Parts: sequence; C-alpha cells; structure tokens
Amino acid sequence: MKGHLQLSRDEAHKLDAILTSVSARAKYPFSLSCLLQKWGDFVVQVDKGFEGSIYEYTNDLSIRDVLEEILLKAPPSLHDKIMQRVQPWDDRLHEVTRKASRPLAPGVPPDAPSWWLRIPKKLARQLEDDFRSEGILE
Repeated sequence: MKGHLQLSRDEAHKLDAILTSVSARAKYPFSLSCLLQKWGDFVVQVDKGFEGSIYEYTNDLSIRDVLEEILLKAPPSLHDKIMQRVQPWDDRLHEVTRKASRPLAPGVPPDAPSWWLRIPKKLARQLEDDFRSEGILE
C-alpha cells in the first residue's frame, strides 16, 4: 500500500490539474500522497479503536470523499493507478467496520458511498457514546 505512483507525464499533468481544481474548491492545498497517507492512517486508527469523537470520525471520512472526487475526474489509466492504492484501504475499512443503521452524518443520503454507512467494530467509549446519542447505535 506504500510506494510512489508511477505516472506518465500526461497522467501527472492531469493529476496536477485535478488537484488544483479540488484544492481551489476546498480552499486547501491537497496532494495525492498526503490524502493516501491520511486515508491509510485513518483506517489503521479505526482498526485499533478510533479514539476521537463522531465529529472527528466523520471529518476523517471526508478524506475518502476527496479521493473519490479525484477518482471521478481522473481518466481511466490514472483512475486505475490511484484505485490500486485506495482499494486495499477501502477493503480493510470494510473488514474492521460494520454496517450502521443509517448514514453517519446529517444530510448524507442512504445511498451514500459505503464509508458513510459503516461504524468501527472496535468502539472506543467516546465514539460509542456519540453514536448512541445520534441514534446510530441503540
């Protein structure tokens, strides 16, 4: 899951353009390597027992939303290369979580991407309490 993406010159230019667009919209500079690292780190934290609040958890889930936006804008060859790095983390997240009774944040539709519909199997006390107070856990 580590390592540098081997991109053609054309893929690198397209990725730069996508990242510039995404960064401008978010008013925050993104790099693909940083996003991939953050997503992987988050999944590892979930596996160990995420210690933060529901707000921190959903904020970290939004990293995957940014990656998805990049993937949707990427041409097929670039998309495939990025997915080779994202998919193992997505798979691991699926393994260390379980389906939630509803999306984890207000305004997220029921047909949202899977990461918005999963809660950790190992729940730290604060996150468990937050999920219960939000009606996500009974």
